[in-house]
Amino acid sequence: MGASEVLHTRWLVLSNAGSRLEVLDRSALSEGVGPHLLFNGVRRLTLTGLPGEPVVREAEGAVVIEAAGFAGSFSGARLERDGTTLVVRLVAAPSD
Repeated sequence: MGASEVLHTRWLVLSNAGSRLEVLDRSALSEGVGPHLLFNGVRRLTLTGLPGEPVVREAEGAVVIEAAGFAGSFSGARLERDGTTLVVRLVAAPSD
């Protein structure tokens, strides 16, 4: 792992003014922004090995994803699909 990465093995909650995600009972790898690995923001979160297809809903610039051990709601987001990989890009930076 790199100096800006943290492996979360039990529980993780990340949020800002318009988005929130929670990972429970599975591993997730975060890549931080700035000198602190979480407090300055997270550039990327990688979650693999979901036991089934996640439920994805898109409406009016928002993306909601739910799966066993994962729940995320993202405002001002765009969803990209590449095979079995889902990428959520936050395109509008909400002001906190």
